[in-house]
Amino acid sequence: MLVFITGFGLSPQQITNTLKLNETPLAQFHEVALHRFVEEPGKIQSEEGYRLACLGTTQDVLIVSNSDPLFNGMRRAVYDDKISSDQVRLYFIDEMDFTIRLQINEDGRLPHWPTGFFDQFQLDLSHLIRPKKNTQEAIDE
Repeated sequence: MLVFITGFGLSPQQITNTLKLNETPLAQFHEVALHRFVEEPGKIQSEEGYRLACLGTTQDVLIVSNSDPLFNGMRRAVYDDKISSDQVRLYFIDEMDFTIRLQINEDGRLPHWPTGFFDQFQLDLSHLIRPKKNTQEAIDE
């Protein structure tokens, strides 16, 4: 089983509480030091997410991260049938400290994508594809 926890704050207490929702004791998980991937390029983080998801078919893996490449690597593993979506537990801790269990389908997609959940890239692209205002209008604002 693969448990992926992401969100705001991510304190040890939030992680423990989330694992209680999953009815999985923290001691059951093998320790994986993901902090070393923070400075790695997105491609390496994506590959690691894929690899860790595949590992989740034979042992319990806990990922606590705000890395969208790592998350997308895990989604690719589901898409490629390397791990079943039934073996993935995905939790999002929102800005109000609510824990939301998200479902992932067999195509590695989420039927429900909550606000604040790995959405900054899309928000930035939406901004960049808008027609640019002329310079004088931008100065006047």
